[in-house]
Amino acid sequence: MYFNNKIKGINIKSFILIWIGMILISITQIFQFVERRYSLNELIIVMSWVFMWKAIDLIFFEKRELLKEKRNLLKIYFSEFLLYNPKN
Repeated sequence: MYFNNKIKGINIKSFILIWIGMILISITQIFQFVERRYSLNELIIVMSWVFMWKAIDLIFFEKRELLKEKRNLLKIYFSEFLLYNPKN
């Protein structure tokens, strides 16, 4: 249950971060047509890439580690074990 909630949280955060990045990129496109503020435009482009990189980091690195840990714990939980008693 813990891992499922964490994975769901990562999915939601990454979705929000990607949308923020997309909105910032669309704002830069609007600035190119309306204003000629190149420094502000470049700042917004960098901010959009930071948001999108964080989303990619969450999806491909943090989520992967959680899934790996969940798989290992499930493997331990469902494994068969034998008790060895050498006295018999």
